[in-house]
Amino acid sequence: MKKFYILSAALHKGFIFMAAAAVISVLSLSSCKEEKSEAATVYEMLQGTWVSTHVEGHDYLIDPDTGQYKWKDDFNEDINDISNEMWIKFRLDRNNKITILELGDPEDLTLPAVLNYTFNGRQLGGVAFSGDFTKYTNIVEITDTKLVLELDDKGTDENGYNDYYELSTYVKVNE
Repeated sequence: MKKFYILSAALHKGFIFMAAAAVISVLSLSSCKEEKSEAATVYEMLQGTWVSTHVEGHDYLIDPDTGQYKWKDDFNEDINDISNEMWIKFRLDRNNKITILELGDPEDLTLPAVLNYTFNGRQLGGVAFSGDFTKYTNIVEITDTKLVLELDDKGTDENGYNDYYELSTYVKVNE
């Protein structure tokens, strides 16, 4: 009888272990679904037309030999209309295309301009969302009507050490 009891106890422990493993598996799968669900929700909220309303940050160029600033610009401003060079109006779609509709300073860009973008949960990538050294922009905050993006672009080139940081706020507009 004792052998049966030991075997029964071992089976019982094995059953408890298997049940615990099954519960852990189900919980981990549901947390994966939550993560995918959060990313899917963010992706859906991104879709639409956005207009810039505020930008803050800095743009520094530092001489690597002397540590002195070659260029130093701190900024913190509201963006009210297209006369501001930081103005941008863009549309994101489910085909991972960004259409730049308006720019305060379009330089050589013919508008509207359509570019590809990538989405990785809390990051946007592609030409429109990258810097000279960084390949993505972070999504700091998103709601149905507000988007806050962060670009932290640092690196060294032939001109010196570049330190660019931008925190941009956008509102969703109906079009």
